[in-house]
Amino acid sequence: LDLVATDEFLGKPAGSDIGEGKFTLPLLYALEGTDGPHIRELLAEHPYTAGAIDEVIRMIRAGGFVDQVLDEARTRALTAASVITDLPPIPARSVLSGLGDYLLAQVEQARF
Repeated sequence: LDLVATDEFLGKPAGSDIGEGKFTLPLLYALEGTDGPHIRELLAEHPYTAGAIDEVIRMIRAGGFVDQVLDEARTRALTAASVITDLPPIPARSVLSGLGDYLLAQVEQARF
């Protein structure tokens, strides 16, 4: 969410995970991509500038890494849902069955 949502939706500045040195999955994928060397340069010194964070976010979005992670999340949520249906009918099962859908819906709602 930190890379696709607005400050208002998040309740914190977008990109703050990067600013705090948290390397999330889209950033890790971007580091392995063609822009990886440039991203490493931008993130070589902490604390990062707002301009560096904005540029890294732009490269992550442009590289399709957010979509890649969302596709993986959808696949994992579907796999989890199929496994959850095999659980005995206990309260945790219904909670777990809706969790993946809820999380994916939050991400889709947050995207601008």
